[in-house]
Amino acid sequence: MRVFSRNYGLRATYSNATETGAAPMAPPFGWGNVRTVVAPQEVLSARERDVLQLLARGHTNREVAERLHISVRTAEWHRASIRRKLNITTRAGLVDFAALHGLVQLDA
Repeated sequence: MRVFSRNYGLRATYSNATETGAAPMAPPFGWGNVRTVVAPQEVLSARERDVLQLLARGHTNREVAERLHISVRTAEWHRASIRRKLNITTRAGLVDFAALHGLVQLDA
């Protein structure tokens, strides 16, 4: 089981900082409490990963629903489930998470 620290974009992870005695760094805006979780493939269903990819590319719930041939309410439910499972409260946090784990490519 692959484990990662949710300190996206920071060189020192929370666990490394506490092991070395350094002050832990704050997580990016929109990420909930700093905690260790498993890789997205182990937390999210295949459909939730599909929804996350489309959301991270900037699609609305309606556009996600149309592309995946599901209802808008189902797309909203998947988004809520993703946020709950990952403890990420903002769309920007979801985009950061998706980029970090290779679910989307962001233009530099």
